[in-house]
Amino acid sequence: MAAAHKATLAQTVIAWTLAQPGITFALCGARNPQQALENAAAGELRLTSEELAVLDEAIRRHTPGIV
Repeated sequence: MAAAHKATLAQTVIAWTLAQPGITFALCGARNPQQALENAAAGELRLTSEELAVLDEAIRRHTPGIV
């Protein structure tokens, strides 16, 4: 999914986080200026409702009893 958007895995995770109801911003750490720029670019990534559903299901499947 990240590759389809020409994004990094981290950018995809940040985009998913920002798409959650009630979330208005995400605090993301960075070890260097390049990571900070990559993280900021995630704000432009828009995941489709189908992509969000795939990610939601993967999270439920891999975190049973938590989510």
